[in-house]
Amino acid sequence: MIRTWHATKDDEKKLIAWCLNKKNVIFCTKRIGHFDFEVNVAIKDIDDLNRFLSGFKADFDDIIDSYNTIINSKLLKLNYVPF
Repeated sequence: MIRTWHATKDDEKKLIAWCLNKKNVIFCTKRIGHFDFEVNVAIKDIDDLNRFLSGFKADFDDIIDSYNTIINSKLLKLNYVPF
């Protein structure tokens, strides 16, 4: 969950393009509310998470206001149309 600070449309496009180029990013969505983006990433271990976050912060340090990580240990299938 990412909250940006003074991000322009070009900054947002750059963030989305960065996510598209990472093979472990499952999806990246623009959100409405407290956080501006949600990036869902498949991570193997804590070292992999630290490498991902270090790269992300290095490339977007000027526009990131804050971020929260949510760690799920199980992959759940979502069924948006249950009938």
